[in-house]
Amino acid sequence: MTKLPSIVTKTGDGGKTSLNFNERITKDDYLVEAYGSVDELGCFLGLARAEALGRIKDDIFLLQKELFILGAELATSLSNRGKLQRTVTKEMVDALEEKMISYDHPDILKDWAIPGKTRLSAALDIARASCRRAERGIVHLFFEDRFENKEILKYINRLSDFLWLMARWYEVTNGQE
Repeated sequence: MTKLPSIVTKTGDGGKTSLNFNERITKDDYLVEAYGSVDELGCFLGLARAEALGRIKDDIFLLQKELFILGAELATSLSNRGKLQRTVTKEMVDALEEKMISYDHPDILKDWAIPGKTRLSAALDIARASCRRAERGIVHLFFEDRFENKEILKYINRLSDFLWLMARWYEVTNGQE
């Protein structure tokens, strides 16, 4: 038999996966669901970034990097979170709010937005919907006392609002009604 790529470990064949610091849990655990949703969100942001240029492209890339921090925190059991080098912080939430302010535009909230005006705004709307799903999973974990960092809740909530705002800002500043 030909040697399998190094990504194939076979350790998940029985329905379990490893969290950070090698703690094993079942793949249907809400932690796995939550960090998997965050990973999916990062992929949808990648699709949006592939369509973007300039400032918005740079901001999406920053969001993708921050989602690695958030995902890593979720992929770590509560007993091991103190071992993480980076976690979601108030400063990250504050910086996200500052970015949101910079995307505000007086013509954005004039009416409902139906996704699909442009490829980029549609990709951002898909990311926003994915973000809301991730948020629901994270909220479930929070109310089960599976993590203590309330900044995660704030960050993911602001992020979905920001993605909506970015999509509308892009449409308005590119002549879309």
